[in-house]
Amino acid sequence: MHCLRVILLICLYFFKSVQKCTVRNCTVLPGRALFLSLSLFGVRNTLCVKIRARGIDAESRAVRAAGESVKAHSGASGAGRLPGARGPPLVCAPMCVRRAKVAENAARRGSAMLVSTQSMLTRAARGGYAVGQFNINNLEWIRAAMSAARDMEAPVILGVTESACAYMGGLRAVRALVEGMAGARDDLPMALHLDHAGEDMCLQAIGAGFSSVMFDGSKLPFAENLRVCAKLAAICRDRGVSLEAELGSPAGEEDGISGSGDKALPSQCAELARSGISSLAAAIGNIHGEYPAGWPGLDLALLREIRAAVKGLPLVLHGGSGIPDAMVRESIGLGICKINVNTECQLAFAEATKEYFASGRDLEPGGRTLQKVLAPGTEAVARTIREKIRFFGSAHTL
Repeated sequence: MHCLRVILLICLYFFKSVQKCTVRNCTVLPGRALFLSLSLFGVRNTLCVKIRARGIDAESRAVRAAGESVKAHSGASGAGRLPGARGPPLVCAPMCVRRAKVAENAARRGSAMLVSTQSMLTRAARGGYAVGQFNINNLEWIRAAMSAARDMEAPVILGVTESACAYMGGLRAVRALVEGMAGARDDLPMALHLDHAGEDMCLQAIGAGFSSVMFDGSKLPFAENLRVCAKLAAICRDRGVSLEAELGSPAGEEDGISGSGDKALPSQCAELARSGISSLAAAIGNIHGEYPAGWPGLDLALLREIRAAVKGLPLVLHGGSGIPDAMVRESIGLGICKINVNTECQLAFAEATKEYFASGRDLEPGGRTLQKVLAPGTEAVARTIREKIRFFGSAHTL
């Protein structure tokens, strides 16, 4: 019994001494500290190990970058720290090791197939073609985009808006769904891109593992747009994530996104290009949603000015559905190397689904199972994407 008491007192002594164990830039979790503390019968030899996240591998930098994001938002308030913790933000060595191991295993399972758009668009600019961004709205649309890109041997950008993301269960759910459907050994280069988002949502998407984000500061004063873009660009550069910015505001409304129709100014485009962004969506008369009768067309003269001003920065065309083919081809020749497509896919899906019911196929045996009901619309979306990939010139470029 006396020995048991001694052992219990020693354990209690361990915990009390370990709770005070800190080293420069490292506060140790008491529950994990037995791995870091060596104390025996009154001899207090404390070994505290700090594992620097940036030294593990590129993926494990998520730990450090997440801490930077927390500090950026919390400032001096102490948000993001454990209750009662003092000193620098928490870094626990064993937990950091495990996170790095998880990241390594994830890469081996196939998550490394998500790439930023920067390498895609740089290659597209050199090759004189454009990469398509196709919005994903559910499992079927993800399948359609992936199968079309595989068939055409083309890179693909899977775009998701905030509303579509919420519908599918959140940022992490979307990434898990994309990676799960891609398979462990899929070498198809694809980017998972958050479209038209604010600063906070962009930071969340970066933390959730998206490989590309678009900060939409088009409704902000230019100085504020520039400031946030520079801040996000630094974070994205550290994480290997691409950042798209927007100037001007495409008219129309789609998926909760609306704009005034204001065109971009070349001088502001040049300044924003120097902030570190990966690509720029400059409004040149394009429209979100369906184009109305009497639309005057893209301002290609303005596009030429913007191309000269940004000095090689990849340019993006939003509202790519419904623009005349000749105008699209000319815009690609003038530096557009990413084109967003959503409306045409939605129309194709809706028409194919209506035809399924109009033809009475739902009355056939098993015709009302969800897989059969959605199959025609899914194939219509895949067919539309294949046509766009071919038209944009990105087919067989892998």
